[in-house]
Amino acid sequence: DLNNSQFTFLMVGRISPLKGQAAAIAALAQVRVAMSTTTRVQLKLVGGGNEAYIEKLQQLTRELGISKHVEFTGFLEDPFPAYVAADSVLVCSHSEGMGRVTAEAMGVGVPVIGRDTTGTAELIEHEHTGLLYDGQVESLAAAMIRLTREPDLRAAVSEEGWKQAYEHFSVETYCSRTHELFEQVIN
Repeated sequence: DLNNSQFTFLMVGRISPLKGQAAAIAALAQVRVAMSTTTRVQLKLVGGGNEAYIEKLQQLTRELGISKHVEFTGFLEDPFPAYVAADSVLVCSHSEGMGRVTAEAMGVGVPVIGRDTTGTAELIEHEHTGLLYDGQVESLAAAMIRLTREPDLRAAVSEEGWKQAYEHFSVETYCSRTHELFEQVIN
């Protein structure tokens, strides 16, 4: 139960129109309307970008009346503490090659809500290792509300996401695969 508590959604990466921060801000406004007044939800945006675009996003938060609930931290050399402090990570990019942020969040055990596009959809199995949404602000907001209201779902996708990240992206896995490749080349 999240009564009188804070739920933090996090986005990590370059602040740019293609990364979907505007959609996340619009979705947060919908979530705040839908949630009870006792559950406080916030969005933390970690990353640098074009100052004019960042100002445009800050203006959007003011227009939607949520500027007190959206934090722009700027670039962080080490985003790990931000991941650990988050309740969920949002990946709203229009397209991703390798979903590094998705893999990092899963590796820390933070549930991910990702846009159903290349890269991200390859890492997230919907309702198993995370949640996918169709690119619409309304479906992003719905997924955010679900994760906020359903602690069992949140715990399950956190655990399965962590297992997948460990199996596919751990140092041990990389070393083992590299060793196998070297053996193949040598033989």
